[in-house]
Amino acid sequence: MGIRVILASACLWAATAEAEPFASATTTQSPVVADESANHDGLGHRRLQRSLGVSYRSNWFLLGGFRVAKRLGDARNEFAVQYGKSVLRGCAIQAPMCEQGDAFTLGARRYLWTGLFSPYAGTNVHYLAEGIRFREVQSLLVDVDAGLHWQTLGGAVYGLGWTFFLYDPPTPGFSPVMQGWLHTQIGRAF
Repeated sequence: MGIRVILASACLWAATAEAEPFASATTTQSPVVADESANHDGLGHRRLQRSLGVSYRSNWFLLGGFRVAKRLGDARNEFAVQYGKSVLRGCAIQAPMCEQGDAFTLGARRYLWTGLFSPYAGTNVHYLAEGIRFREVQSLLVDVDAGLHWQTLGGAVYGLGWTFFLYDPPTPGFSPVMQGWLHTQIGRAF
């Protein structure tokens, strides 16, 4: 029985080896098609072609701003800068009666997939010139986040996720605290 399987495998291999030169002489495969097959959904090359993104990202009632991001390599790694406002006192970002301060951010993300839709995880370091709602002193704030990112064929970008802010309250002694906030993102990829 085992010898028959080995012989059948050898015959199959020989038949495909003989047919291969004839098939390769009559058909060609473009590099784009080969690239598409490696991207799971066949659309990953569009993510690479539009690897620069400009968006508005907001942690509601806390921190928001304009974000410029660049995806590198296979479009799974992304680095970003953001300028915006942090809420010191009051209701929310963009609310006229709200007291806000400048916020500058550097961040990085890692996307799970190379397609137009992918979950991600990332981290950001925020420099808060005047502080933030729960820490009203000039400071650095670190976060880790996870979410879902979708880029349409036309280049529109949408994101939704959850951010965990890690900080040390301005009290005597070191007592790190973690707070979770919803974040949203909308923009365009170029």
